[in-house]
Amino acid sequence: MTHTREKPYQYNYCDEAFNPKTHLVNHYKTHTLENSYQCSHCEKNFSKNRHLIRHHRTHTGKKPIKCIHCDKAFSNKSSLKIHIRTNTGEKPYQCNYCENAFNQKTHLVNHYKTHTLESSYQCSHYEKNFLKNSLLLRHLRHTQGRKPFKCSHCDKAFS
Repeated sequence: MTHTREKPYQYNYCDEAFNPKTHLVNHYKTHTLENSYQCSHCEKNFSKNRHLIRHHRTHTGKKPIKCIHCDKAFSNKSSLKIHIRTNTGEKPYQCNYCENAFNQKTHLVNHYKTHTLESSYQCSHYEKNFLKNSLLLRHLRHTQGRKPFKCSHCDKAFS
């Protein structure tokens, strides 16, 4: 169950669902104020102090986590990890249905929807599905060689 998107542990108070069960327990604590840490800016509750500290950075704009490869700074380790993956080309999240791979889990989750009925925009020329009509239109422009966007300073056109 760890590698599926299934969330069997439901908290009926707010209709949230979790996997693993420890995430449900931590969430429960934010509602009961048991070991709860509250943000002084927006009154959001957190079950762990480190989560409050990380959240607090969204209000202060602090970015204490630095990339060792460049000058960029980040508010959390997850953003740094994604930044490094983007620059190195690392894509650890592999689709089980096709050859596509992604550097972020959320991108893989969205991609999975193109293999299911959740995707409602289908290319009539290729066996390809899209989550949004705008993505289908971009695909069609690219595959048909149309370049409707023209630069006002030169003769170049783009899709």
